[in-house]
Order: sequence, then C-alpha cells, then structure tokens
Amino acid sequence: MIVGYGRLSRHGVSKQEQIEALRRARAKHVYFDNKTDRGASSTALATCLAGLTDKDTLVVYRLDCLAVSIRDCIELLSRILNSGARFRSILDSIDTHTCDLQTIVSALIELERNIISERTKIGLGAARARGRLGGRKQILNSSQQAEIIHLWRDEHKSRPELSALFGVSVSTIERIIRPPQKRLTK
Repeated sequence: MIVGYGRLSRHGVSKQEQIEALRRARAKHVYFDNKTDRGASSTALATCLAGLTDKDTLVVYRLDCLAVSIRDCIELLSRILNSGARFRSILDSIDTHTCDLQTIVSALIELERNIISERTKIGLGAARARGRLGGRKQILNSSQQAEIIHLWRDEHKSRPELSALFGVSVSTIERIIRPPQKRLTK
C-alpha cells in the first residue's frame, strides 16, 4: 500500500498542494502534521511510521516535508527501511525501490555540502557588497605596526617586550616583524 506523509513546510509548500501530489502518487492514506517542525508534536509522523509494514511505500512531496535536517532525514529513512517499507520523494526523485540507503545518504551529504557552500558564497558576496572584507579587523593600525618594526630593528626590543608594550600576543608581534615570504612559482 502507498502511504503519504506531509507537514507544513517552511518553504511555502501548502498543505493542499502536498495532499494533491500525494493523492496523484496513489497514496491510500495521507498523514499530515500541521506544524513546520518535527518534534514531539509530530503525532501524524509517529502514527504513520508505527503502521508501516514491508508491503508499504511511504511517499512524501519532498524531503524537507519529512525532516528538518539531514541528520533527521537519515534517521527517518533508516527507520523506514528497517521496517521493510520503501520510500519515495516525489520532487527529489528518490525511490528506494531503485537505489539503496547508502546511495541516498551519499546524495544527501553532497546536497548538504552544496547548500552550505552556496550559502557561504551568498553571505560573503553580501558582505562584500556592504564593503566588508573577510577576516578579523586588525588590532594594530599601520603606524603602530611601523613603530613595532622600528623598536624591533633599531632598539632591539624582544618579542615579549613588544607584546606587553602593545597589549597583543607574541604571535601578533611575530607576524608584524617577520619579512613577507616569497611565493615559489612552478
């Protein structure tokens, strides 16, 4: 038997849209949670999972309607497959009838990497557009750095003395006084 499950999505997929898609996928029973998070309030999901047998296929509209994180998704997929049931996600084109859990997990891990990478790029681009560059702000301005170099070379102050004098770590002093390294080109 084909069993459908849905829940309110944070990404704007309506309850009606999900139910219609699950019915088109020939779901005989449709369980639906009216909250966006999967937690103690996911009574429909708990009921749905408890009733799955090895003759069933659980169908969802897309993966984010099943789980709120990759970890939850993997845990739920394992639970579904351990019950002997099959799983299918309509929009994600995932069907355990045609692939195994390891293939799905690999796809999910790759998907999460891509999502993180894309979000990072978007965030960095937005920061650049606001005039912000990456990295921390420099602790010492250029005149302080010049003074450190002068005290190091001409007055022979030690790294710990300079560190205490300017209130920074010894490694910060080291980065300022060491000569820039030349890059080796091939």
